[in-house]
Amino acid sequence: MVASLRYTIYKNFGRISYLHYFRRMIKDYESGKWDFDIRTLVKNIKVEIPYPKYVCKKGYSKRLCLTIMDENKFKHEFDRYFNGYVRPMQELRKNLILARRIYVNKYGYFTRYNQNCSAAKYECKICPSRDECNLARKLSKKDDHIYKLTRLAEILYGNLNHGHWSNLVE
Repeated sequence: MVASLRYTIYKNFGRISYLHYFRRMIKDYESGKWDFDIRTLVKNIKVEIPYPKYVCKKGYSKRLCLTIMDENKFKHEFDRYFNGYVRPMQELRKNLILARRIYVNKYGYFTRYNQNCSAAKYECKICPSRDECNLARKLSKKDDHIYKLTRLAEILYGNLNHGHWSNLVE
C-alpha cells in the first residue's frame, strides 16, 4: 500500500516535524550512527491526491510527494529510530549538566588512558595504555570497565581529545 509520508507520521507519531526527522535519519545513516537507510522505503513519486470537484474537474490531481512504499516496515523502522535513538538523546541533552555532575562524582574526571582508548577507537590491540586498562580491570573486577567509562564520557562530553575537554584530564 502506498501512503504519504506526512500523513503516516502524523497519524502514528503525532504532529512532529516529519521532514526534519526524515532528513536527520538519512544523515545519521550516512554518518554511521544509524543502521537502516530509510530511502529504500520512501520515494519521491507522483501520486493521485483527491480534490473537490470545484477545484479540479477530475476529482483528483497528480502531485509529486514523498511516498512510503511499505507502510508497516516504515512504521517499525521510524518507531525504532524515534523512540530508540532520538528520544533518549533528547533526554540526555535535557539533563546533560546533571549527568556530567553524576559522572564526575561517581568516577572522577576522565584520564589520559580514557583519551587513549577513545583515540584508538576502542581497539585494545593498538591502545597505548593497555597496562592501565588491565590494572583497572583487576581493581574493578569488570572486563569492559574502561571501555564503558570512556564511551559514557564521550557521550556526555563529546570529543575527549580536542577542544575544551582535553584540558580537564587529570
